[in-house]
Amino acid sequence: MQTSNILQLNDWDIKKVISAVLSIQLAVWGAVGLDALGINIPIMRQVIVFIYLSFIPGYLILRILKIHKLSTVETLLYAVGLSLSFTMLSGVLINSVCPIFGFNQPISSLPLIISISTEIIILCIICYLRDRDNDDQPLPPYICVENIFSLPALLLTLLPIIAIFGTYLINFYDQNLLLMLLIAVLALLAVFTGFGLVPEKLYPYVIFVTAISLLFHTSLFSSYIWGWDIQHEYYLANLVIKNSFWDYLIPFNTNGMLSIVMLAPIYSKLCAADLVWVFKIIYPLFFSLVPLGLYHAYQKQTNKQIAFFSCFFLISLFTFYTEMVGLARQQIAELFLVLIILVILSEKISKINKSILFIVFAFSLFVSHYGLTYIFLFCLTGALLILKISDSYKHAPDVANRQQIKQHNKQHNKQHRVININNLCACLVLAITWYIYVSDSSTFNTVVYIGNDIIGNLAELFNPESVQGMAIIKAQTSSLLHETAKAIHLLTQFFIAIGIFALITKKVRFNEEYAAFSLMKFLLLIACLILPYFASSLNTTRFYQISLIFLAPFCIIGVYTAFQYVSNLFQIKYNIKTITTTLSVFLAIFLLFNTGFVYEIAKDNPTSFFLNTELDGPYFNQQEVRGAEWLFQNRNKKLVVYADGYRSQLCKSIANYEKITTDKNLLHDFSRTYIYLGTFNLTEKLIYAADEEKGKKEHIAIETKIIIDRSKIYDSENVNILR
Repeated sequence: MQTSNILQLNDWDIKKVISAVLSIQLAVWGAVGLDALGINIPIMRQVIVFIYLSFIPGYLILRILKIHKLSTVETLLYAVGLSLSFTMLSGVLINSVCPIFGFNQPISSLPLIISISTEIIILCIICYLRDRDNDDQPLPPYICVENIFSLPALLLTLLPIIAIFGTYLINFYDQNLLLMLLIAVLALLAVFTGFGLVPEKLYPYVIFVTAISLLFHTSLFSSYIWGWDIQHEYYLANLVIKNSFWDYLIPFNTNGMLSIVMLAPIYSKLCAADLVWVFKIIYPLFFSLVPLGLYHAYQKQTNKQIAFFSCFFLISLFTFYTEMVGLARQQIAELFLVLIILVILSEKISKINKSILFIVFAFSLFVSHYGLTYIFLFCLTGALLILKISDSYKHAPDVANRQQIKQHNKQHNKQHRVININNLCACLVLAITWYIYVSDSSTFNTVVYIGNDIIGNLAELFNPESVQGMAIIKAQTSSLLHETAKAIHLLTQFFIAIGIFALITKKVRFNEEYAAFSLMKFLLLIACLILPYFASSLNTTRFYQISLIFLAPFCIIGVYTAFQYVSNLFQIKYNIKTITTTLSVFLAIFLLFNTGFVYEIAKDNPTSFFLNTELDGPYFNQQEVRGAEWLFQNRNKKLVVYADGYRSQLCKSIANYEKITTDKNLLHDFSRTYIYLGTFNLTEKLIYAADEEKGKKEHIAIETKIIIDRSKIYDSENVNILR
């Protein structure tokens, strides 16, 4: 039995497309109208508006560009990417234009729904006029219902549901059994794939459910946002929601990132969803598309098995589902980076449309995350240089032949390459213009300061005190198991180096633009181990995770290449199947170490507070949130609020940097400070603060005198506020 493939809406008959879009438009108006009348149907508005914002604009734009006959994954990702770009840029337009017509609160429900609905209807009209007479009308796409409802597919669908219930149990009952079971099953999926027990047609779905399950097991932890940067992101997005207006002159780097100040408030307003849950559910859903898109990109250049293992390696790294969950803007930016990769590799999109999509996704990346923007522009410039050098020095017996080869390459590049001088110049102009004129140039100034730090301290090359990457490698571990985990990480990096060597020596073939980008990413990793204050400008783990977007396949290729070298050296026959099964077991172990599963089982210095709530971290319960809100509503604004290294993050999500300090010396200053103590501080009598002697942050005992000599102005079971 077959049914129309709704994920390939851009290949449907044009009249059916318009009918479907207008039906969803009416459903959105109906859901919003019912809420306005006080008739609230749980989840209905959220689901309808999410589908409307996340897919409809993108599919219409694909029709306008006459882009057809793509794979389901490509179509889905392009539609989502274009929809996000449309939503962010529409928000800027609405924010700028509505005040001219007297709407002084443009980022509120009514102006947003009127403006976006009008834009969607205009897109429908353009779409109909542009694509109604398509001579090469594609056949209606269908999908097999039996595949959707097959037993393996249904069992895989249970995994994200288990993740949701598992986080519920850990949040309210401190029970991690279900999450531990989930992680074990996800590890077994890699092993089953290596032993050929998972059908190849399910590989993309396995990657998606593994990614979203790992993301949900962390993002849904606690009933409030957790992490570091996301607290500042929450503050700025919430400021837009409260004011119903975006002030683009506020001098914070993140204030210029539309992925935070436009995307999140618009989804929150139109979906009638709390901003906390926008960050905890909607953003991870978008981010889970990153490995899905990469699977498609890797598979086009290698094979399905290498693509699967490459993606599994990428999502097994702890940064993917821990640090990245606390970086909402980078989640969106990485999705746009993957879309750029898909555009580079696409063979079915015309040259002009490839350039349009490249510029649109590149600009969307620029307004999503400034750190990734500078990395992208650096790699784009280096990749173009590598391609030019490669074109100039093709092997040729004489000058005449070399000239012919240059001419051939010039024609080839003109037809196929997206990485060219025109697109590079366009990207540089767009990025620099945006960063200079938005957020009072703070983002542009930041990269200048970082550059000055690096150049001014070149004498400290390889010094662990100033080179974060080298410091991580030299750092001492706390036990044999942790030392084993470190060795596993170093081994994967060794395999990446072998894979890159195989690329350079042409043992493996990749798309030349992708290969050039990969070489630049590898050079960036080397820079993290050499240049002072380079890796710390973004954080080494984030640099590594970003680089793996390009380099993950080279780790898997490096494994196969290493086995081949060893077998040739010792003249031993090797079996590809044996290598594959060994690799699958290795990746399963890699996941178990990265999630903290192994340490939790062994009770050996556990690392994951998602599995062990006895560990301290930047996560907070509702009483802590209410206490912090009360403090900043009622405090004397002339006084400073002290909170330790973790609890200060909660304060920043409510009041940002308004007289919040982590300097423990101010604990003794009775005349100038409030002291905010959270649940962990009260139960363990510890604060997370800097130890001057050790030069790092750690848990330090609270002096009893500080508590005794101060008055409690807020007292609950989990929060004390002292004055």
